[in-house]
Amino acid sequence: MTRRLNSQERTALREAGTPKEIRDRILAYTGAVTRLSSRQQELVMQYPKQWVAVKDDDVVCSGHTLSELATDCAKKGVGLRDVAIRYLDTEKRVMVL
Repeated sequence: MTRRLNSQERTALREAGTPKEIRDRILAYTGAVTRLSSRQQELVMQYPKQWVAVKDDDVVCSGHTLSELATDCAKKGVGLRDVAIRYLDTEKRVMVL
């Protein structure tokens, strides 16, 4: 049995874009995260204990808190949906599984 989408669901679906647009955003995000990981040590030295937002290969915003990061992005007109965000901790974490 199928049901009709409510107006909020229809709006969200329209805003998500076409399947190609969604795919392109996912691929761009995946690439940004991969590049961010490969530059982790370099970025930790430049932005120690800060949150950074990366788009393509560039750090476009930063802040010591998520709120500062969001404010910096808003000032620069960078949408949080368009960036990969990571906290650059100077201390190595050990994960016990």
